[in-house]
Amino acid sequence: MKPAEVSRRRNMLRCSFNNFHSNLRLCTITGARKFAVYGIGRIGCTPYAISVFRSNGSECVLKLKEGA
Repeated sequence: MKPAEVSRRRNMLRCSFNNFHSNLRLCTITGARKFAVYGIGRIGCTPYAISVFRSNGSECVLKLKEGA
């Protein structure tokens, strides 16, 4: 990837994060206290969680799955 493309993508990501952060702050200022996040894997079922916490042969890490 060309350096200009890397820089452009980095700037887009930074802008997206800043927008998310601003919107999240606005929500909390206006009284929101709980948030739902869609489009992510089930907590405890991600490859990272399984490799770090061990799943004992099951599909997911139960203590993380139940705590979510």
